[in-house]
This record gives sequence, structure tokens and C-alpha cells, in this order.
Amino acid sequence: MMPSKIGRYEIKGQLGQGGMAVVYRAIDPNIGREVAVKVLPRELLQNPGFRTRFQREVKAIGRLENPAIVPVYDADEYQSQPYLVMKLMSGGSLLDKMRQGTLPLTEVVQMFSRLAPALEEAHAKGIIHRDLKPANIMLDQQGLAYLSDFGIAKVMEADSLTTHGTAGTPAYMSPEHFEGKICPQSDIYAMGIILFQLLTGEFPFRANTAPAWMKAHFMDTPLVACSINPNLPTAIEPIISRALAKQPAERYSTMGEMARALQEIVSIAPPISQIDTSPALVKKKVDTPAKTSLPSPALVKEKVDPPAKTSLAKVAVPLTKSEERTVVVHAPSPPVPPKIRTKSKNHKILWGVVPIAIAAIVFGWLFFGKGEKKKDVNATATTAVQAEPLTQVPDGMVLIPAGSFSMGSDPNVGLAECKKLFYKPDDCKREWFEVEAPIHTVTLDAFYMDKYEVTNAQYAECVKAGQCKPPTDTKSATRQSYYGNAEYDTYPIIYVDWTQAKTYCEWRGGRLPTEAQWEKAARGTDGRIYPWGNDFDGRKGNFCDKNCFLDWANKNYDDGYADTAPVGSYPSGVSPNGVYDMAGNVWEWVSDYDDVGYYNKSPQNNPENNSPSNARVLRGGSWNGIDFDSRSVARDRSAPTNSVSSLGFRCVRS
Repeated sequence: MMPSKIGRYEIKGQLGQGGMAVVYRAIDPNIGREVAVKVLPRELLQNPGFRTRFQREVKAIGRLENPAIVPVYDADEYQSQPYLVMKLMSGGSLLDKMRQGTLPLTEVVQMFSRLAPALEEAHAKGIIHRDLKPANIMLDQQGLAYLSDFGIAKVMEADSLTTHGTAGTPAYMSPEHFEGKICPQSDIYAMGIILFQLLTGEFPFRANTAPAWMKAHFMDTPLVACSINPNLPTAIEPIISRALAKQPAERYSTMGEMARALQEIVSIAPPISQIDTSPALVKKKVDTPAKTSLPSPALVKEKVDPPAKTSLAKVAVPLTKSEERTVVVHAPSPPVPPKIRTKSKNHKILWGVVPIAIAAIVFGWLFFGKGEKKKDVNATATTAVQAEPLTQVPDGMVLIPAGSFSMGSDPNVGLAECKKLFYKPDDCKREWFEVEAPIHTVTLDAFYMDKYEVTNAQYAECVKAGQCKPPTDTKSATRQSYYGNAEYDTYPIIYVDWTQAKTYCEWRGGRLPTEAQWEKAARGTDGRIYPWGNDFDGRKGNFCDKNCFLDWANKNYDDGYADTAPVGSYPSGVSPNGVYDMAGNVWEWVSDYDDVGYYNKSPQNNPENNSPSNARVLRGGSWNGIDFDSRSVARDRSAPTNSVSSLGFRCVRS
């Protein structure tokens, strides 16, 4: 029942209700002014430190005096519920206006120009909004925009209910936000999402649950705005791309910088209808739905993005209450992998020597002879070590025999696993798993695969040799020092993009595995669901369990790590071919381009999708991934330029 008074304020009606507050229209009887009273959940007061934090944040908000920030007049408690009193914005929210259709570019630029100084002022005072979205941008009677709810997300995310979480609205949260790392560029990322929505009426990524959004933000390439709204100037694309860069350092340094970039294109950039729109000049996004995974922490993932499944969403998702709602996203010694042994100053791998007759009897000329498999079209002689003919199992690798196996899965199998494991089983949809169909027979030549994911120490050897670029970050999701720290030498390398992974494998004398090679190594030939069998067991791989800070964590298991684990830490989860960590730890790059329909047209013998698209396939799940992404058939995708904390790789030779 609606209260008649809150404190001294006389309630006249309810303006709205969201996931974290109820907002009332009220009158301040002392001065006869109409105000908005925002009432927060009473559960917040259960935390003994909440009052102090609440008062501190309100004082910080009170220091913001920019005309484009909704002023806060008062803050107190009423019947064990904290509340804020703010200026009443009679024009409603930007979300209300967006539901009437897209906005003209000039109007959007004017709005961003007005809001930019307000956001810059807040950032200069050490205040990060953390929950920017259309519902938190208010309009006055003249339609002028105001930023609202500064500090509310920060107040929310440290209460007793969310000790290990981070508050925000998943559709607008930057990759680092999902990891609990906030900076001014996190707000700029959210404004990039809003910019895209205002101009196209759609989100730049496609998903509809927290896991799916997380993987999209970590892994996916934004949709092309001009392909949705052809009246936009093509110059808008680099602005959106920069605002939505996966790494904060690659985004605009300030909101003002972004606003100025928008101002420059209003008068000088021609609309797309006035320029040559041939494929060579205007390349649309791959015509498959965008995927999400990461978290599946990397990240990001991170399949063709099924909603909720940290995979692939198939259709554009309209604005819904759930997407606008602020939520709290809850956030024995392993074998040491073999070090790379180099041969001479050319850093060739010494694969060992045994009688050539053995290799000839078993494999003939399958390896690097007349029967040599087609090499990656992007391979370069300047970076790759020339592989020697294989005469025994290369050090640190295992043999995957030649032969046929059934690749893919019946979508009903994935659906059944989802219903058994997912934290929201009623949300599971068969369409999420259609990317894994149809089941089809694949025949592969024999090949060797790394027993373990490539480690920090191994990758560092390539960097030291001058052939590989260092990872884009030396931290991990929960560790300030990771790459270059000897304590983590046996942990998987992360923060490397597809090209870096490819370069490393070539330096080793190998290549990235094809998607078919990866799946056969993971599941063998008996059609098993997981590398270890047909029943999920969270003790046999590193996925999002009770140590994971994300909302979809499966609290029934404890794999021992809140982040990556040393390679080979789960011997009971080894694949039938003797390959470790094929379920979880890090998503792994493979060589194939992404194409949701590739299984319907792939050749039977040694398939590899070389038809260019803007994404590459990922396999294997990750430490921040959802439980059923540990299945050997689970597929994900990522832009090849992405490098996140949940993405690594391993190599093959053939």
C-alpha cells in the first residue's frame, strides 16, 4: 500500500518502480515544492556499515552542482527504509522517450553535448555513476536531459546481500564492471550503448539475461549501426566502436572527447544513402546473431549467443523491464607443463628423434609431406618456425588418431543439460542449442594436440624470442600480478587475441586447431557430452562455481579457484584422448571463422571454415562460464581482436 507520508513529504502518487527502488511524487510542505522521493530497499539497513556509506555517498552527490545533474535535496530513513529526495523531472525518463522511436542524430548530439560536462565533473570529483542507462537519464518539461541516481549503484553493491557482487544493469555494463573494476571509462562504455540505442532502436549486442550480456560485452563485436539505420553517417561507426572498446584504455579519455567527436560529424559526414554502399566500402556485421558467454570473466562468454546461456542470441531484443533493471551480478599440485625447447638460434622446437620407420608404418606421409594438410592462409614465413617431419609424439602433445567421429549434438540434449544445471531452468530454450546441430560425421587425419593450454611461461618464451607480442594486460580477473609473475608460470596465458595465438602456434611449428580437431580431442568418438562422460561434475573442471563472483555461479561445487587454475589441475576431467582442461579454465581460440550455419554445409573430411566473417570460433568454456558451457559441443564466438581474462588457446601439429 502506498504511504501517505514519508518523513515530512506528502505522497501524491507513484512515479515508478524498479529493481532497487520505488519513486513517488510528493510535496515538501515546508516550501510547497513538488519533489520525487526515491525509497531504497529496507534490507540495506541490515548491513551495519550501510548508514555510514549512504551518508557519505549522499554528501558526495550533493557536491555535484552541474545543471545537467538532477539535484538531491534531502536524504533520511523512514520506517527502516532509506530514501532520497530529488528534483521532480516532469518530462519522464529517456527510456520513456525512446519507446516512441529513434531520435535524430542532431538531437542526440545535442543531448550528449549537454550531459558530457556533467559526467566529466562527476569523474573529476571521483564519482563514477556505475549504472548509466536511459531510465537514469531524466527529462524536464522542456525536454532537456539530466543525469540521475549518481552513487546509488555504489551504495547498493556493498550491502550485506551483495558482498561478493557488483551492482549495475547487465545490458549497459562494461567488461571490467562485471569483474568489479570500475573506472570513468566504464560510464563512457554505458553511454556508447545508449548512443547506439538512441540512433538505431536496438542494443549493439543481442542477449537477454545477465550471463548472456556478460559474454556479449566480453566477446562480441557490436552490430553495425548504419546497417540498422541507413540514414546515419558512416562516421558514427568509429565513434561507437571506440566507446565500446573492450579495454578501458582504448575508449575515449573523457566524455567531453566523445561529445566533441559527435559534434564533428553532424555537419560534415554524408548519410550512407549518399555514398557508395558496395560491399568493399560498407561491410555489414556477420549475418549471424551476436553471441554472449563469459563471463563467461572473459571473459567473455563469450555458439551464436543464446540468451541467458552465455552463448548466442538469435534476435534483436526490445527494451524490457528486466534489461532496464539494476541487478547485482555476483561476482593437489598440478603437473608442470613442459617448457618449450628451442633448437639453435632460430628457436625451432626439438620434437625428438625415433626410427623413421615407425612413423612411416603408422602415418606415412600424413605429416608435412605430400599429404600435408592445407596451411592457414594467413601464415607467414617471417614469424613461423619451419616444422620438421614428425617421427614421434612431440613433447607436451598427445596423438589424436585418424578416423571418423560424430560432431555436434541434438539441441534437445543441450536443453536437457540446461534444465538440470542452469540457475534459471525455466528460462532454458531449445533455440540456444541449435547452433550445435545437426550431428554430422567428420573424418580427420591424425594430428597432435597440446596436452595443456599454453601457459604464461611458454608464451613468455615466444615474447623473449621477439616473435610474439606481450599480452594486452599482465593482470588476471582477481590477481594484480599474473603474466610475468613466476607464481603463475603454469597458469594459462590470457589477454591474447586470435592473431597473437596464431603467431605463437606458428612459432612452435604448429597452428591453431580447427573446430573439428578441438571437438574430437575433447570428446573422442563415443559421443559423450563432457570430456569425462555424460554427467556434469563441477569437480572435474574450472567453471563459475561457489568461488565465482557472478550471478550464475553454481554454488553446489568448489573447483578451488575464483579465477584461472594451473593447467592440468583436474586429472579426473581429462578427455578420452588424454587432453586436459577441455572443459573450463579458459575459452580457447580455434582457427575457424564463425558461421552459425556451417555445420549444414561443412565437408566431411578435415573441415575448416575459411569463409571470412568478423568473428572466430571459441571452444571449451571458462572459469567464469556457465556450467553447461563445459559440454564438449558448446560453441562460442569472438571478434579476433578481443583479448580478455577468460580467453586462451592451445596448438596442434599435423
